[in-house]
Amino acid sequence: MNKRVFNIIGWIFLLGMVASWIRLGYLDLYLILLPVATICFSIKDDSIKKIKKMSILQVIVILFAFIASVGIVFGLIQLANHFINDRLHLTGWMK
Repeated sequence: MNKRVFNIIGWIFLLGMVASWIRLGYLDLYLILLPVATICFSIKDDSIKKIKKMSILQVIVILFAFIASVGIVFGLIQLANHFINDRLHLTGWMK
């Protein structure tokens, strides 16, 4: 397929997501549509070929970094929740 077609498909996904987000709010479907749009744009600019050239070690490092960053964010959210509820004893609108 033509690279321009993938560009158009990517923009359709992104604009459709924005329109439905404004109309309906957040949906779990966006967790699927955003990577699909990213893949369409990657195919358009040939950066998908760079992914094929990555070594196993690079893939493992990227996955480890992603898992570690998600863990850090989750830990910080739990820490903030602990401080707000247990240490500061905030309730209601102050919370």
